[in-house]
Amino acid sequence: MKRTVALPVLLAMSAAVVHGADWPQFRGPSRDGISPETGLLASWPEGGPEVVWRNEEIGHGWSSVAVIKWTVCTSGVIDGILTVSSLYSGGQVRWQQALEPASKGGGYKGSRSTPTIDGDRLYILSGEGTLYCLSTENGEQRWSVNLVQEYGPGVPMWSIAESVLIDGGKVIRAPGGRAAMVALDKLTGEEVWAAEPVDPKTGYASGMLIEHGGLRLIVTFSAKSVFGVNADTGELLWRERRPHQRYGDVNATSVVFADGMLYVTSGYRAGSVGYKMSVSGKEVSLARAWESKTMDDHHGGVVLVDGKVIGTGHERRGLTALDLKTGREIYRIPGIGEASIIYADGKLICRRHNGTVALVDAATGGVISSFRLENRKQVWAIPAISNGLLYIRNGSRLTCYSIREATER
Repeated sequence: MKRTVALPVLLAMSAAVVHGADWPQFRGPSRDGISPETGLLASWPEGGPEVVWRNEEIGHGWSSVAVIKWTVCTSGVIDGILTVSSLYSGGQVRWQQALEPASKGGGYKGSRSTPTIDGDRLYILSGEGTLYCLSTENGEQRWSVNLVQEYGPGVPMWSIAESVLIDGGKVIRAPGGRAAMVALDKLTGEEVWAAEPVDPKTGYASGMLIEHGGLRLIVTFSAKSVFGVNADTGELLWRERRPHQRYGDVNATSVVFADGMLYVTSGYRAGSVGYKMSVSGKEVSLARAWESKTMDDHHGGVVLVDGKVIGTGHERRGLTALDLKTGREIYRIPGIGEASIIYADGKLICRRHNGTVALVDAATGGVISSFRLENRKQVWAIPAISNGLLYIRNGSRLTCYSIREATER
């Protein structure tokens, strides 16, 4: 393992735990790309923030990280095998658990799913559709279920990329086939409920739990539709078809919901739609409030900040902010191309898919600081922030940076 450890930084960080927050799943505490942390660097030095450590033993892939109490978990392909790695806070390997031969992934062979950590258990999907429950202590397998064999007719072109959702005692995913969505008992893997079919194949997005009008829903994509399911019963509440896309049906970006507005976007010029959601008892209706081709996010994710949906276009290039209620374009920054995006402390961290990492003012879209990664090919993993540390996955390399202001350490 090639790594560097900055001991003064680690000691400084230990004093900052009170200001920090765990990042236990894909795209953070609420799965929305938003970090609650404050006191972060207002700008970065030339060349990027200070490196705390690097690890190059995690295998190749695009899985992001889950961080709980200074333990970092991710997945990668090592010698052709999908493997989950747990690292100590200094970047050293704590344990590794080999799962199964890696999916071919349409020619892009690497991990996709980010671990979801819940207490002493870790949940992760393989590219071929097996859901594993592992011990966070040592990686020992508690149970596994092949959900493609159980529910679905096959694996999508680019392999399964969903990161599972934990809702109380249930673990949720959308397999497609005979069940648009399923809930399994998180302790045993047994089926709790299964929603009726929507489309034969699943999408690539990860489900979002939303609440509106006293109703709890889980919303995600199949290959051709966006749909909502009653989180408690599994009843299919609604579905909306998505437009045809070139190069397959790639619905990979999780939805955004706030103040009764549901935002949906997909790449390949599919664009964006804003729906007004109404709930009456256990009935849900959607009305299309606006439609726009201004942003067609591919798989970098979007964030909601001060009523603005912010993301990058796939074929409609540029960092873009849209008003959630109206779809009006607030700004477009052509110089920032496709990127994986998270938000913290008033700023966006845009990990561009060309290898540039930029710190951006969320209000204006102005670039504050930026630096270049060494490997600039297929840099797609979503960044993560926990306890004043920024985690950037770059193929088989995971780098941990210090981004907390010195006065906050």
